[in-house]
Amino acid sequence: MKALLLIEDDAKAREVEARLGPLGFSCVRYRNPLKALDNLEEIAPDTIVASALDFPRHWKIIADVVRAARSRNECLIILLRGEHFDAEEADKAAFLGVNGIVSENLAEPAEQARLLRLLRRYTVITDPRVDERLPAASWDRIAFLFSQPLTTRILGGRVLTISIGGLSLAFPETAVHPNLVRGALLEDCSLRIGDEILSPVCTIARRDSSLGLSFKDLGREDRSRLEKYLAGRLEREIHARAHDDVDKSGTIVYS
Repeated sequence: MKALLLIEDDAKAREVEARLGPLGFSCVRYRNPLKALDNLEEIAPDTIVASALDFPRHWKIIADVVRAARSRNECLIILLRGEHFDAEEADKAAFLGVNGIVSENLAEPAEQARLLRLLRRYTVITDPRVDERLPAASWDRIAFLFSQPLTTRILGGRVLTISIGGLSLAFPETAVHPNLVRGALLEDCSLRIGDEILSPVCTIARRDSSLGLSFKDLGREDRSRLEKYLAGRLEREIHARAHDDVDKSGTIVYS
């Protein structure tokens, strides 16, 4: 699959390439929007990622040209919005057939997950991960506690991402807990999702700036509860936004 990147900033382009490359995309980048426009037919991209901050006028021209020849399912158009991308610009994007808008700050796990959901929705991607990791959002009720091996001291941290296969935990205390090593077994764990309390057995899969845990034994009933909770994420987000519980500058996805 081919992805056309219309991005002027080098660091931003590298970040997008780093996200798309492992998913099976071959990226072609243009700093000059007029050259990109001239070569659109030759490139025939499956996906276009354009920086609305770098090219506030040219993305509209390119979107209009693409949609005159190819539908939303034939060519995915994603805009990277900057700080001053307002509702009027979002309306123009919808009118021009843009598939979705994400923040250009792709270092944030929440924005990475939103980009991945857009790609999954409109394209067939090659993802080496078995399970999609979803960010724990402000409207979620997720908490995790575990008993430290050997000392049995109860520890916990803020859940960053979660999937049916495991979770990542903000846990800056790893340096003072030397027995929390990769491969260590955590048998006494409690995971709260909404009103449910699950009791997974976990192993430490990663220990760096956060603690990555894999579910070694989740149990059939607990797995079913977690699957149901993850599947209902979109409904919880819609409900939260309707009640002004989240930041209005979140990602816009057009159906």
